[in-house]
Amino acid sequence: MGILIFKSLLNFFSFFKSKEKVFVFGDSHARVFNFINANFKVKYKLDVTAVGGATAQGLVNPRSKTNALKIFKEKIHLNCKKNDYLFFFIGEVDCGFVIWYRAKKYNESVDFQLERSINNYKEFLIELKKNGFKNIFIIETVPPTIFDGHEGKIAHERREVNVSIKKRTELTNNYNKRLEKLAKENEFGFVKLTTDLIDNHTGLVKLSLLNDDKTDHHLSNKKFAPIINKLMNDVLEK
Repeated sequence: MGILIFKSLLNFFSFFKSKEKVFVFGDSHARVFNFINANFKVKYKLDVTAVGGATAQGLVNPRSKTNALKIFKEKIHLNCKKNDYLFFFIGEVDCGFVIWYRAKKYNESVDFQLERSINNYKEFLIELKKNGFKNIFIIETVPPTIFDGHEGKIAHERREVNVSIKKRTELTNNYNKRLEKLAKENEFGFVKLTTDLIDNHTGLVKLSLLNDDKTDHHLSNKKFAPIINKLMNDVLEK
């Protein structure tokens, strides 16, 4: 009897020890998951690696200014098992600044730079898949929150790109369509996010989701967290 109880307990603890973990890799917008960890009852503790300014463009560039490629790869190599869930949440910096900036600087089309960004993202994720990671997910890129004439640190840093929020939103929508296609073609999971964030009347981000601090371009954690938390749970429970 004692041996049976011991084996049952061993199996019980082995189950939890081997249970898959959920990792999130992203730019500064991914910090919303830290808020979720602190304020929500979650089935999975989210392990968050958020690198401010991280871009899809830089995911294959070892000399990227943010060093996101090295940070993400080291984290995955040291902490992630092949069956863990890996979520990637980047692209806002690409759609809001880098694609436009590079198109102007190198006298290339915005479409060309969009393709470059998507291809770099794809190359990074395909490498993970080839290395045996089985549960790779892409989270849609958040829509632009910096309105025309907006003030703030990030708006100031992106002042070289004088593009309306309408055009930046259109680019982000196209970018997300490409991400969804990328996910389907490579059997990655996909978290469709922006349907809940866009105002149907204006076609832009809902004003109700903006940060109370008008100089902060991140969505309000209190308003954004319940939305993305539900979507993540829906995907994980499938």
